[in-house]
Amino acid sequence: MIVDSMTLKEIHEELHKDFTNTIGTLDNRLRKFGSVVLKTSRYPVRRHYECKSIEKRNRFWVMLTAIKRGEWNDPVIDYYCVFDRPEGLFCAFLDPKGGNSFVFPPHFFSRYRERVLGGSDMSGPDLIKFFVNRIWRWSFMLLSDDRKKGVASMDEVLSKEKIDFMAYHPDGIMFGERTDNIYLIKTIVTFDMLYRDQEEMMSDLFDVYYNSLANSYPDKIVEYVLALENDYDRRPRE
Repeated sequence: MIVDSMTLKEIHEELHKDFTNTIGTLDNRLRKFGSVVLKTSRYPVRRHYECKSIEKRNRFWVMLTAIKRGEWNDPVIDYYCVFDRPEGLFCAFLDPKGGNSFVFPPHFFSRYRERVLGGSDMSGPDLIKFFVNRIWRWSFMLLSDDRKKGVASMDEVLSKEKIDFMAYHPDGIMFGERTDNIYLIKTIVTFDMLYRDQEEMMSDLFDVYYNSLANSYPDKIVEYVLALENDYDRRPRE
């Protein structure tokens, strides 16, 4: 179980060891999801199911995605864990094959709420689920010293915090710090907040994102996914 005294590295190791304890629960969730996919006429289908670890009680979620009906028994599977610390709610995405963790701290979600959702009063868990649901593929760009100068012109990135990668999200560009296999995503800025010297990097990052989608989904589906990214309501809930 994740405790307050754990370092980021210890959390990373804990999650990658413990998520395998949810496999039995996952089988049940896959059957439920397959039934949903076969009954619907609207695609893609995406569902989130809780898969709490029986052994250590970590709160894992599995996000299952089927782009078409034929994927009812072979969906895309994404694992993430939501955990609470004194600072607030964290979310960590797991990449079991690559051994990577993508960690989003409370500060990140504060910026997402403020800059993307205009101060929405969504609860913390709902906000995290909304953010996660917007992710189709990961697209990262490590920053070399010469290119980092363009990023350093933004006020928040000018802080003393280390920033050594950018990542693409349908709602903006994320900045963070990488330590071995741990990616700590610290903040997000909307596209209209970027300066001119960052626009070329954003374009390169989108190309990586597009190619990642193209390698994962059929051509027609890629354009459909990109269209979906603009088809949602950002307005704060009443």
